[in-house]
Amino acid sequence: MFQEIPRVDVKAKLTGRAKYADDLQFPNMIYAAMVRSTIAHGDVLSIDATKALSQDDVLGILTWKDIPGLSNKGKERPVLVESRVRFIGDGIAMVVAKSQKAAREAAKLVEIRYQPLAAVFDVKESMKKTAGWIHGRSNVETIISMQHGHVEDGFEEADVIYEESVSTQRVQHAAIEPESAVAVYQEDHMEVYCPPKSPFNVRRVVAETLDVSVNKVRLISAVVGGSFGGKDYDMSLLASRVALVAKRYQKPCKMTYTREESIMEGTKRHPYQIDYKIGAKKDGTLTGLSVQMVSDAGAYLSKSAMVAWRSCVESGGPYRIPHVKTDISVVYTNQIYSDSLRGFGSPQVDFGLEVVMDGLAERLQMDPLALRLKNALQDGDVHATGQVLSGVSIEKCLLALKDKSDYEQTRKRIASFNRDHASGPYRLGFGIAALHRGEALGAGGEGIDTAGVYVHIEKDGSVIIYSGLSEVGQGCQTMMVRIVSEILGIHSSRIRVTTLDTDYVPDSGPTVASRGTVIAGNATVLAAEELKTKITEVLSQKKWFKKNAELVFQNETITLRHNPEVSVSYQDAIKMVFSQGENLYGHGWWSAPKLVWDWKKGQGDAYFNYVYGACGCEVKVNIETGKTDIVRFVAVHDVGTALNIEEVYGQICGGVAMGIGYGLTEEVQLREGKIINDNFDTYLMPTAMDIGEIEPVILQEHSAIGPLGAKGLGEPVTSIVAPAITNAISDALQSRIVDLPADLERVLAHVKKGDAR
Repeated sequence: MFQEIPRVDVKAKLTGRAKYADDLQFPNMIYAAMVRSTIAHGDVLSIDATKALSQDDVLGILTWKDIPGLSNKGKERPVLVESRVRFIGDGIAMVVAKSQKAAREAAKLVEIRYQPLAAVFDVKESMKKTAGWIHGRSNVETIISMQHGHVEDGFEEADVIYEESVSTQRVQHAAIEPESAVAVYQEDHMEVYCPPKSPFNVRRVVAETLDVSVNKVRLISAVVGGSFGGKDYDMSLLASRVALVAKRYQKPCKMTYTREESIMEGTKRHPYQIDYKIGAKKDGTLTGLSVQMVSDAGAYLSKSAMVAWRSCVESGGPYRIPHVKTDISVVYTNQIYSDSLRGFGSPQVDFGLEVVMDGLAERLQMDPLALRLKNALQDGDVHATGQVLSGVSIEKCLLALKDKSDYEQTRKRIASFNRDHASGPYRLGFGIAALHRGEALGAGGEGIDTAGVYVHIEKDGSVIIYSGLSEVGQGCQTMMVRIVSEILGIHSSRIRVTTLDTDYVPDSGPTVASRGTVIAGNATVLAAEELKTKITEVLSQKKWFKKNAELVFQNETITLRHNPEVSVSYQDAIKMVFSQGENLYGHGWWSAPKLVWDWKKGQGDAYFNYVYGACGCEVKVNIETGKTDIVRFVAVHDVGTALNIEEVYGQICGGVAMGIGYGLTEEVQLREGKIINDNFDTYLMPTAMDIGEIEPVILQEHSAIGPLGAKGLGEPVTSIVAPAITNAISDALQSRIVDLPADLERVLAHVKKGDAR
């Protein structure tokens, strides 16, 4: 267990000194506001800005014709549409003014004349050949498949076949900070300030928009006011928009979305419709699984294919299933487009399979936990992708859940309560769920999985870490400080992490896929070890240290391992190095192991490692109102080596809270393509009063590949919350919940269906 250190970025946020993008001010700054499509599908015939341009403080209006570079790229969402709009909220033009208020008011006066086209909002209808085309000559972008064994053989071997259809809803990131960006024109380059999840992707898109080389764009990260998977391509577009204005008027330009704009245009989690067929023997041994999924991509592509690939790979869950066949269709509709949101395709399939596992257990008259333990993956098992697994800890997670939740007694207590209160308004229930999740980007095309970190020791012994990984709240800066502190044996107060500035830090990829700790953490280890080697080489030349002697760096002191009395202070060691004209600059570059995937067969080594978790939830359901209260939530996760235990607790509790919203209340509601709950007063997120008691249970099974044995955690903690909740509600009502969210209306419908009275 490492010595705990506080978050390195906490004081500025607690005191209000942290600078978010909308806090930034520059001399002579101007502002922009969007003119957006008011129809779901159609061609723009004309743009009349006469009224807008007549307003005080309005400087002008820009359309796609003012873009010197790319206004759009293939099926990606355009910076500004050229002619065709594909969802309500598509960006058509920008009004520029001397104040944000003036720009927003003038934008309302711009008149757009359209030629409407047939719009499609139902994903199944969109798949039909008669549906209106959104891109090309088919609304099915791609079908991704995975096949292991022969699924029909698995069903023939089964004594019990269980079939179920489930659905998940569209939800949003709901970060407190709406999207905001500032661009500052310089004579030889463009400076952009924004809260990016993928800083170097933002820089690239801005360069493509302005038709300049990437070294002509400098991105400096503002403090990120929440991400959860957002502020990715959304930020690329916003940054490109303000950069376009700044270049045109040669003045700093800021644009900050209203909450309604953020909800209207910000990306959402993919809604899924999934059909399952699963087979098992009488003793619970799984024999075969068929999964047929449809993913609603919305109006543009973005990462929908990559999200679908992860869903496909993880569709069999953390279970040993000899025959698996999975297909997922990525389909366009004229609705807000879908993209990455915490989990990246895992929450949908984790919900579906875990609900089905409970349904199968009921059909087998078998305990749900016993069914999972019987089929839990083990070291050496073959995954549904054909990959031989190692470092598997799902059984340990399930057993820890059994212990910490007092599983048998909890179920007995709940059954007793429900019998004794059969005439009352409340029912108790307990549900469980489990998962495995591939670490980092994997073989599915999310990007090259690399990261670079520079660590420099100054002459006074202080340390600066340069990293291109964006801090979006997950604690990556604290993680890097911890690693450097541990390897060099120095106090964390000596170390500072620089602001992310693309002119000075290496491209370390996006903050996605729970990759930061593993990928950037390993790069940090390499950089710190390089420094340690340089210091050791200098000390080895001193007569009191033998050449090639093993040194221990600890407590601000460097000692001989086999003779601790021989020592030198860290501070004196640094002086020795610099006195010899050496530098103390460490460069760490780490690439994930190479992976191979056969797209035709749907087989290969999908991820270099999987992480595992299990959770249990006790609920109290009011069968008169449909309201579900979370009584207790036990979350078990294998985190490898916990680099900072308090950060781990925070990740688990925050992830569970987010998953409760996904399970019970959150849903982006659309009517003919228009979002009707476009603010937080109608988009219902759980508050501190709604999350109940959360009990994090941390397993530390050392990772063979992670930095100092650590594993990723950010996304798994959210991915299995919803099925644990709905399985608990189903247990309470004796009627199976198979659709999200399990809100008041849906629960009441199941009360009637299950005759909970």
